[in-house]
Amino acid sequence: MEDSTIVQKFLDYLKFERRFSEHTAKCYGADLTQFGDFLVGGHDESSGGSEMLSSVEGHAGPATAVATKVDVNIDQLLLSAQTDHIRSYMAHLN
Repeated sequence: MEDSTIVQKFLDYLKFERRFSEHTAKCYGADLTQFGDFLVGGHDESSGGSEMLSSVEGHAGPATAVATKVDVNIDQLLLSAQTDHIRSYMAHLN
């Protein structure tokens, strides 16, 4: 996943304004990175990522070529995540 400006701002907020420990902020960052990867489609099951890409990028459906690289704005994906995407991610973790 590319670097996310919004995730970095959130981690800075946790560390400097809320006084969370460096370790806690790092763990939150890892969780958000993993969720972002899920939204991009870096998972094997469920269509949560491909549906998310379709709604953000205007694609008609999942990519047909495995080697196709899609330029995705991670911040936009994270900000536009819906309840169903989060539920799908939670099911994916189980």
